[in-house]
Amino acid sequence: MSDSFSTEETVGYGSRVTSSLGGALFGLLLFVVAFPLEFWNEGRAVAAHKALDEGANAVVSIAAAPLDPANNGKLVHASAVAMSPQVLADPDFGLQTDGLVLSRHVEMYQWKERKETRTEKNLGGSEQRVTTYHYETKWDDDLIDSTRFAKPEGHKNPDRMPFDSRRVVADPITLGELVLGAEHARKLDGEQALPARLENIPPNLAASFRVDDGRLVTSADPDKPAVGDIRVTFRQLPEQRVSVVGVQRDGRLEPFVASNGNQIALLESGEVSADKMFAAAHSRASMLTWILRGVGVVLMWIGLSSALGWIATILDFIPFLGGLVRHGVAIVAGLLSVVLSAVTIAVAWFFYRPLVAIALLAVAGGAVWLLRGRARRAMPPPPPPASAMPPPPPR
Repeated sequence: MSDSFSTEETVGYGSRVTSSLGGALFGLLLFVVAFPLEFWNEGRAVAAHKALDEGANAVVSIAAAPLDPANNGKLVHASAVAMSPQVLADPDFGLQTDGLVLSRHVEMYQWKERKETRTEKNLGGSEQRVTTYHYETKWDDDLIDSTRFAKPEGHKNPDRMPFDSRRVVADPITLGELVLGAEHARKLDGEQALPARLENIPPNLAASFRVDDGRLVTSADPDKPAVGDIRVTFRQLPEQRVSVVGVQRDGRLEPFVASNGNQIALLESGEVSADKMFAAAHSRASMLTWILRGVGVVLMWIGLSSALGWIATILDFIPFLGGLVRHGVAIVAGLLSVVLSAVTIAVAWFFYRPLVAIALLAVAGGAVWLLRGRARRAMPPPPPPASAMPPPPPR
């Protein structure tokens, strides 16, 4: 089920220039924010890797049972089957599992609004904007406020979700004679579908729901849901072998606090050695560093483009000229963002990793010196001056 409608408006040249100046201030703010973000990210990365190195040098692999009191307070690595004596039950639907995690995912069939705007520049600097609003029905686990739609008539959603999504983790979860702390238990992953059965849920709810492909639905026809219909999916995490790294403290596994204050609490599914767990943690930390570097570059690019965008808007009284400048601004802003980000990261390295930065500069300087030397040797010698040339032979 879907429909759409469009609106059209003309935005004057003066309004566009005023709006672009406001956008320039916001862009300048983004541009300024990008610098401390990139600087902080390098410090965060250094601290994370130092903490992981400290942990890798201190970790001791142990048997999960019996526990050795001598390891109390030490950073330990262990592998065993994670299990729990607790039976998890959904408080509303009554489904139960003897696994480690029970999750409930609730969705409602609702109207969604999607907006598309097409603009055309007019001679003189004004702009014609055609906005098309598309309405379609989809399953969504968040309540969508239809009163905010451009056309709420005929696209009304319920104002509340009858049930909420939730995830319950067993407590305690044991690993041999170790008990997982909350920080480690949150890292448990690998949930599997838990098919629902009407005979397992309360009669008052069973009257409203039916089972469709293991899920509970209120739709009269699961293939043709109506707005307001509910779909509930259950998942469980069965007992499984896991590997953990944490501090053994009175039989409980807690996060390790490195000398720089960073915490380490590692958990992987299966039998994984301590070396591989720390290598994977290093890889995740590096990936996050590069992601945040990319975010910094993008923030800087958007900020610069917005801060300089008013120039193109002013020149939009000739549409072709404004468009040409806008593309030029985007290219220049992109190049400047890459250069400024590289400079910011280099400055951060001098602050956080001075020895590494100096070593890299030395290597780079040595490479430049060698290349220049090879280039000079490859060049032919310059011709001798005219006064030093021998006289021509006699005829």
